[in-house]
Amino acid sequence: MIDSRQMKAKEFIKNEIATGPASAIASKILSVKITKQQNLPTFL
Repeated sequence: MIDSRQMKAKEFIKNEIATGPASAIASKILSVKITKQQNLPTFL
């Protein structure tokens, strides 16, 4: 579950970076959030 979500998130981030600098900044924030979520216990 987490792996597929990570792959989708990475693809989404790559697409966002391709659209422009502002989106690239947002994608960095998203990637930080994703990294922090990996360290949290799973509630699923």
